[in-house]
Amino acid sequence: MDKVSILVAVYNAEKYLQTCLDSLLAQTYHDIEVICIDDCSTDSSLSILRTYAKRDARIRVFSLDENKGQAHARNVGLAQSTGDYVCMLDADDWFSDDAIQQAVSVFKNNEATDAVLFDVMMEYDGRQEAYAMPDFKALTGPEAFRMSLSWAIHGLYMVRASIHRKWPYDETCRLYSDDNTTRIHYLASHEVRRCRGIYHYRQHPASATHAVSVKRFDYLKAAESMKRQLELMGVSENIMAEYEQQRWLILIDTYMFYHCHANELDCNERSYGLTGCRMRSKGSSATATRPHGAFSGCRNGCISLCALSWGETVNKAAVIRQGVAERLKKTPRHEDTTTWPTPFAAMEETKHIKTGRKMLDRRYTKAFKHHRSTSAKII
Repeated sequence: MDKVSILVAVYNAEKYLQTCLDSLLAQTYHDIEVICIDDCSTDSSLSILRTYAKRDARIRVFSLDENKGQAHARNVGLAQSTGDYVCMLDADDWFSDDAIQQAVSVFKNNEATDAVLFDVMMEYDGRQEAYAMPDFKALTGPEAFRMSLSWAIHGLYMVRASIHRKWPYDETCRLYSDDNTTRIHYLASHEVRRCRGIYHYRQHPASATHAVSVKRFDYLKAAESMKRQLELMGVSENIMAEYEQQRWLILIDTYMFYHCHANELDCNERSYGLTGCRMRSKGSSATATRPHGAFSGCRNGCISLCALSWGETVNKAAVIRQGVAERLKKTPRHEDTTTWPTPFAAMEETKHIKTGRKMLDRRYTKAFKHHRSTSAKII
């Protein structure tokens, strides 16, 4: 029987940890190892972990001396794993009793499969909602990668240990590293399938993903790190071009997040965010022609995003602009968008939507007219 390693990174999760661990001990598939990494918790999490480890030898507990973030904690666990397959479970989430069995069965019945997605149930206070995905039997690695760029498929899955050990969690960015790792794993897979085991994903409105927070600017750092990893993989030009377009949208998202919420951030936070935007919007080539003022604009005199490169050709830039326009058309008018999962959602508040549309249209159009013959490389 193949062994499954389940990584559980823990930080101050005492309120939810028992539910998580109970779900693992209740699995109908028994050949598992549960590797729990306590990341310097200040509550009773470590005590709870040790109590469970005494009850069941399949639970192994590691306590870190320094908090270096979730990616580092998971990599510590990955280095200790001995399984044939690996998956992660957040300390506040839980599996259905048959989740591991369902995933392993898919691997057993499909030799070419390298990654298997769980079904995901989003758990809100008082209600549940299934994560809607397209119905598919199997995807190629590049297909899964492309779908993960927009999260048409999610990032909660089991993967062959050989792939995970070759491509561990990205520690260059403390936040959103699991997004990068998910996409790398999909791209490295021959085939990606899904199973009917359920991952129960708890939603916290005050989390970094959902709140108005300076941590949203770390999307830029994560996107830059993702590009470096794709280069290391030696991916095709088409794959790289698709991700470059995604990186532009992330930059636009982050700018719009600032535009809508600058007055909710303090001076140091604004400076941190804008410095990151400027650093990641400069062209890599000294000879590259860049459209001045493409995102120059001002809110409280704090923002000036000039010198943005615009793709290999104006046509490429036009594709990006069209993609942004389509996203703007689909924005809801009357929702509390601080609960949305991406920075882009922050600009979609009713009071900002018209301003955002006009500003984007004006600045893109001005840049294209001024640089019709530009051939600049996105970095």
